[in-house]
Parts: sequence; C-alpha cells; structure tokens
Amino acid sequence: MKLKLKQIDQTGSVAGNIPVISNNNIVWSNSTTQPAVAQGFLSANGTAPLPALSFSSDNDTGLYLISNARLGISSGGVLKAFINTVSITTYVPIRAQSNSAPSFTFDGDTNTGLGCDGADTLQLYAGGVLGLSIKPTKTTVFGTGQLGIPSGTTTQRLSGVVGDIRYNTEQNNIEAYHDSGWKSLTPFNYNYVTSSYSIQSSDYCIGVGGDTAVTLTLPSGVTRMNFVIKDETGNASVNNITVIPSDGQTIDGKSSYIIDTNFNSITIYCGHNSNWFVI
Repeated sequence: MKLKLKQIDQTGSVAGNIPVISNNNIVWSNSTTQPAVAQGFLSANGTAPLPALSFSSDNDTGLYLISNARLGISSGGVLKAFINTVSITTYVPIRAQSNSAPSFTFDGDTNTGLGCDGADTLQLYAGGVLGLSIKPTKTTVFGTGQLGIPSGTTTQRLSGVVGDIRYNTEQNNIEAYHDSGWKSLTPFNYNYVTSSYSIQSSDYCIGVGGDTAVTLTLPSGVTRMNFVIKDETGNASVNNITVIPSDGQTIDGKSSYIIDTNFNSITIYCGHNSNWFVI
C-alpha cells in the first residue's frame, strides 16, 4: 500500500526532508520532531483482492473504496459487505445461529432475538427457545404455553376485518369477524333470558323462561347467520315468544314468528336474500 502525506505541519523548515517510520511514528529523516498531520493519509482505492487497507499476514482481507461514498469490506479477496451513506449491505450471514444464540440479539440477552435457519424463513427466539417462525406460506407459533389474544366487552369491539379474533369478556367466548360481523367461535353459545331481548350476532342458543310474554329481536341478518330458540319453562302457550326481524327483513315471508306451543323450539337462519327462515 502506498501512503501520501497531505498538508503536514512541523516546527522548522521541511524543505528536502523525507518522512520515514521510526518507532511507530512518522518523523522527518533529519529531525526528531513528530509532525502534526492535518488531513490524514491518502491511499489508492484498492480492490476486493487487494484492499487499500490490509494486513501483512493477510493482504486480501481488509477495506477498500468501491466507488464514491461506498466503503467495501473484503475477506479472502471477495467483497463481503459495504457501507454507504444510508445503509449497510452484507453478502454473508451475520453469523451462524442456534436456539441459544440467534443471529441478531441484544446486549445482556444473547439468547433472545431474530434468526433464520433456511431460505425465506424468519424466526423469533426468546430465552433460547424458538417461539415463532414466519414463511411466505404460513406462520407457526411454537411452545407448550398459551397464546394471548385481545379481549374486551361487546361495546369495546373495533371495526373488524375478515379473520380478526378476540375474546368477549361479557359472553365468555372467542369470536371472529366474518360475514360483516363478529361471530362466536364457541360451538354452543348459550344465553338464558326471562324478558324481551335483542339477540346478538355472537349468540347461538337462546333459552326463554319466566312468567311473562317475551319478544326476541333478531340482529340484522347476514347469510348463514343462525340461532336456536327454546321455550324452557313450558309456558309458551300462555306467554308467547315473539320473534321479530330487523331492517325490514322477514321470517318465512312474514313480519314476525310466534312460538305458542309449550316446550317448543325453532332453528332460524338467514338465507341468501338476507331474510330469515324457520326449520
């Protein structure tokens, strides 16, 4: 490597003097005064096989200038990474990884971080244990513990998109957003009522009791929505159970449906035309 001294200042005249290395210092050949270097050393740009800054025992490993503002790092004569004004690009893995030592970790917590054990795979480790693996086709959660999901009351629901899930703390069930509304994922979500009640989209089975007539109001119907309604006290012949739809919808073409037989039950579903039908 050739070095060029630029704007070197020293005490006294420097005309004709030659800079040399002496005891790890740059001095003038006829002086013991160490010069002050104002702008440092200038070197040739170098290449990956012969970097500008290398080592006596390994001259194809070191630093070189790829182009303006692009500093290259070579190893064994091959470009392995470069740095520019906005990013660092590497052509090799940051380091080999294992569960106990992911590729990207944190000071004081070297077994927690990010890693990759193959092409197109991103993995998340915590405490030396693989917790999450993300691939273009699927995401896998590992572990023997539990997976926490958002929870809250019915009124705390946000506007959902298809596939969203949450836990309803009022109805004690997991619900998912599909068919333009939140629906219970519990196979048999039961609700017992003794007075008039507005059926929720997350309900499934509504048991009716008490000693007075009851009106049940259906939610705005969406195709495939369905409910089971049952007279549990056997009083429907005296205290009728009246089911009414919302938003101008109908039940079997009518504005309401009345259960007036003791212990009777119906299954009611919303069809393709957003009207209700009794099975």
